[in-house]
Amino acid sequence: MKLLKSNYIAYKFIKKYLMPLKKDLLVNQETDIVIEGYPRSGNTYAVLAFQMFNENTKVAHHLHVPAQLNGAVKFAIPALILIRKPEEAIKSLLIRAPKYTLDVAINEYINFYNIVLKNKQYLLICDFKEIVNHFDSVIKKLNNKYNKNFNVFINSTENNQIIMEKIKYLSENIDSKVGKKGIAMPTSEKEKMKKEMVIDVRKFHICKKIYEECLQ
Repeated sequence: MKLLKSNYIAYKFIKKYLMPLKKDLLVNQETDIVIEGYPRSGNTYAVLAFQMFNENTKVAHHLHVPAQLNGAVKFAIPALILIRKPEEAIKSLLIRAPKYTLDVAINEYINFYNIVLKNKQYLLICDFKEIVNHFDSVIKKLNNKYNKNFNVFINSTENNQIIMEKIKYLSENIDSKVGKKGIAMPTSEKEKMKKEMVIDVRKFHICKKIYEECLQ
């Protein structure tokens, strides 16, 4: 499975013939930008914020697999990679998707960002906090790195409120099975659960090292 998720050609075949509802999310030659990251790293916010000011662009997103990154490099497509502190991202994922075990969640984090590190020079890597607080600067970095003219997000209270409402709507109507704990926005219930979740911090050692290397 690890090899499949990192192999663009194989993953493209699976998405097209076995998971057709998600094939439009996969990068191809006509994609304008790839926006990807480990789950719970600001993926939904980033895609909605980008599309708010770039309506007619084709965005590959939300597959959370290294094959997306390899595809972006293969086709020389701009790629915005989102990263969040491992303890925060992994705890949030475990709350949203209890089917994951801690070891699986950690391995997924390591596998995804190891591919990011191997292709770092071709990617724009941005931290979760910059994504949700300064997305305007993220777009400027994209334009500068890839010599593009994407419309810059206007970081205002009104625009952020619109995005939050869209996230809430998507969670309640498109992904309703995940419940309130799965909404891709902060809630007091989730924050309480994170604080109560006891995890051996030694398990995050490799993840933390990769996180730091990605942002260097």
